Amino acid sequence: MRDATRRNRNIGTAKSGRGQNNRMVIPDGRNGRAFWERLPGAVEVSISVGVRSLSLFVEPPKLGWAHACTVDDIEALLGHLPTKDLAAIELVVLRQPKRKEKILSDVWGRWIPPTQIGRHRGEAIVLEAQVPGFAVRWPTSLSPADVRQLERLESEGHSIRADRRNHVITSDFDAIRATQLFRTLPHELGHSIDFHQTADLLATAEPGSEQGRMTAWESKTKLDKEAFAERYANEVLRSARAAGLVPFSRRIDYKRMRQFRLDPTWFGLAAG
Repeated sequence: MRDATRRNRNIGTAKSGRGQNNRMVIPDGRNGRAFWERLPGAVEVSISVGVRSLSLFVEPPKLGWAHACTVDDIEALLGHLPTKDLAAIELVVLRQPKRKEKILSDVWGRWIPPTQIGRHRGEAIVLEAQVPGFAVRWPTSLSPADVRQLERLESEGHSIRADRRNHVITSDFDAIRATQLFRTLPHELGHSIDFHQTADLLATAEPGSEQGRMTAWESKTKLDKEAFAERYANEVLRSARAAGLVPFSRRIDYKRMRQFRLDPTWFGLAAG
C-alpha cells in the first residue's frame, strides 16, 4: 500500500515545525518578566549621588566573568554628571548575562525604561559582566557607524587586529572598564534623557502617561536614539575631562565590600 509520507519533502524540516521549540531566543521569565529583571542572588547596595540615594544591585558573575566597574567607580562617575540628568534613574544593576544573551544580545550595557526589580520600580542602567580576554570577531566590511565604534574601542585600549576575513577585538580588564565606565554609563543615561525630552513632545495619546510615553518613544528610530545618546555622552564627558574629573583610577573600598557582603573576586580582585 502506498505510504504518502515518504513523498512529503517537508517532513523533518522547519516547514513542518522541526526545531521550532528550541529556537535560539532569549526565554521569557515567569509572569512575563523581562530577563534583566531576574537577578538571582543579587546583592543590593545603596549609593549616594548628590543628595539622592540609588539602589545598586550586584549579581555574582560566573567563573571567568567579572564586573569591571566597582560600586565606588559607578558612584564616583555618576557624581561627576549633572545631577538634574539623573533625576529619573532609580536603579543601577551589575548583572550576569545568560549564555543565550551573550550569543544573541551581547552588549556593554542597557538603559531600561520603568521596570520592577525586587521591591523597587523605576528606570535602570544595567552594566553587563564580561569575560576579560575574550575575542570578538567583526567582519572586514563595516558600516561608517561600525568603523567609528572600532576606532573608539581602540582608543579605549582594546586590542584590534585584522585577518583576511575579520577584525578580531580582544578586551582586557582595563579596556572593558574604560568602555563601560567612561562611555557606556553616560551613553545609557543619555537614553533616559532622550526618553523624557522626546516622548513628552511626541506623545499624543495619553500624553504624560507611561503607556503614552512608551508608544511615542518606540516610534523613534534606533538610529536617532543612538545618535542622541552618543552626543550626550560626548558632551558630558568633554566637560568632565576639561574639569579634570575623568578619567580616574579604579576606586576600591574593601570595607564597603565587607559591609554589603560583596565578594572582591566578582570585580576581578583578590579575595579579601
